Amino acid sequence: MIILALSLALAFSVASQTEKGKCISKLKTETEKLQSAMFEVSIASPPTSKKVVFTMPVCGEDNVNVLQFVYFSDPNYCRLCPGQYGGCWQIIPASLKTDGSMRQLTDAISCVNMAGCTILKSQTDDECIKITEGSPCPDGSDKCAKGLPLDENKARWNAFGKQGSEQVYEITLTKSTVISGPCGDIEHGVINICVKPARKI
Repeated sequence: MIILALSLALAFSVASQTEKGKCISKLKTETEKLQSAMFEVSIASPPTSKKVVFTMPVCGEDNVNVLQFVYFSDPNYCRLCPGQYGGCWQIIPASLKTDGSMRQLTDAISCVNMAGCTILKSQTDDECIKITEGSPCPDGSDKCAKGLPLDENKARWNAFGKQGSEQVYEITLTKSTVISGPCGDIEHGVINICVKPARKI
């Protein structure tokens, strides 16, 4: 009986890990789809716009309830982005736990090959979920940021959080420009982001 119980426990554990692996793989496909759209918008002329349907699933014990956009100007954080040594943009799905801690799902991170001077902005629309600026936490605080660089000279963060149990979102990316930004008084490309739950589309 003991051997049977151990065998069942092992089989259940293997099955759970396999399902989680499939879920993370699908999540990686979602971030790759989003990074492709961001790249295309970043190199296009205003007012180019693209829409992406993005799913934030529950993968095992990790409820993917945060999506972060970050530019790391410190190359030490760019190891996941081959060929991007001076700085890199990353799209990072994360799981915010009930105790306030956060786990980034590194196997599903995608790198965006766009200029470091690019600015991400939350679109000012009543129906759009607010995208925080300057924080990796969706509430704009630094409570979930343990171990993450917050110095704006090392990282520029944007993030949004899942709305209740909604898993599917429409993300609209729209190109504009602005004078003055992180690279001085020059014209900067701006990507305005609007996120809406699928039920509001």
